[in-house]
Amino acid sequence: MLTEQKPWPSGTAVLIEEQLRSLAANEVNLERGYARLACLLLTFREAEGWRELNYRSWGDYMKSLQLNFNRDVRTLYAYVAVAEKLLPRVGADAMDKIGIAKGLEMVRAANRAKQHIPNALIEAALDAKTTVDHVRALACKLFNYECGADAGKYIDLGGFYADDEQLKLYKEAVKISEMYLNLPPDMHPVVKKQRIFMFWASEICGTYAAEVYGDKE
Repeated sequence: MLTEQKPWPSGTAVLIEEQLRSLAANEVNLERGYARLACLLLTFREAEGWRELNYRSWGDYMKSLQLNFNRDVRTLYAYVAVAEKLLPRVGADAMDKIGIAKGLEMVRAANRAKQHIPNALIEAALDAKTTVDHVRALACKLFNYECGADAGKYIDLGGFYADDEQLKLYKEAVKISEMYLNLPPDMHPVVKKQRIFMFWASEICGTYAAEVYGDKE
């Protein structure tokens, strides 16, 4: 008697786990690796492969990946959202070229604008020379955000690691700045960040410039 061939969704689950292990070991290009993971997760979800593995729901399966591979489940869902938006339009190979960081940036911008991702933004993201910084700036223009896109050069200040106390201090500083500057809740995040950072820069220069540089006269 021939052994029944195992349904393909379980094979996708194996690929997902292999991809997560490769990413954890830095054995693959991270940008392309996470883009491929996003495609695998979406494919697995659409096939309802989690049922074959006896999970009660898609959410339970995603939680298992968080527990077994130490991946934030919210981040995994964000990856799937990128694949939902881009995979049907550009295919897996193009998603590899775009990478997960630019993909996330495009999806965030489109969701904020409640619009589809413009072809011009996708075409720009496919160019290897286009950075996440450039994608973010172009999204501002294409979605007609009031984010100062025409006021000057876009500056990507990047991010940094912080412990719990440092994060608490940062959030409190942002909250105080928003209240002091009377920034409206619906202000575009890019504009809000610009106002806050420039407020901090102005305060630091105004308070400490003379002490640091001394009297040059």
